[in-house]
Amino acid sequence: MDQMRQFMLTPLTPLSNPGLALKKDERCYYESPAALHSVTMNTHYEGGYTGASFRVARGVWLRTGAGRGVPVTEPGMATDQGRVYLTNQRFVFVGPLKSTEIPFAKIAATEPFDDGMRIDIINKSPIAIASGSPVLYFTFSRLQSGLLDAVPESQWPQDLAAP
Repeated sequence: MDQMRQFMLTPLTPLSNPGLALKKDERCYYESPAALHSVTMNTHYEGGYTGASFRVARGVWLRTGAGRGVPVTEPGMATDQGRVYLTNQRFVFVGPLKSTEIPFAKIAATEPFDDGMRIDIINKSPIAIASGSPVLYFTFSRLQSGLLDAVPESQWPQDLAAP
């Protein structure tokens, strides 16, 4: 708890070499190893073919009947290990399987976890990021709110406010 209080009282400073290509007027404030968990929908077709085949000539067959397939969709979970970056404009995950960039304007909602956060994206499936620390969520909240300087205690989340 004392570590989070210190974090909230310290101004955010940009990283000097974040390892991320930045856009114009963009600065990176957070970089960490992380795991990205995303929901996937796997679709395959089940069904078969009914009908008969007739030989018309040597090597030539005529098929009659119909094929019918029914799409079957099953939810799944994909996990990728990589690095997470937070800038003053966007959230970025870079991994060997998938890289994801989410501008702050496309984020509908967030939920903190003890070791990361969930991000609900407009018109897309939500993702979860595990970084091993709640600092990811608090840094994101400060960047999204524009709170780069020390945060007054009156603006802290309730679980960090003094009793």
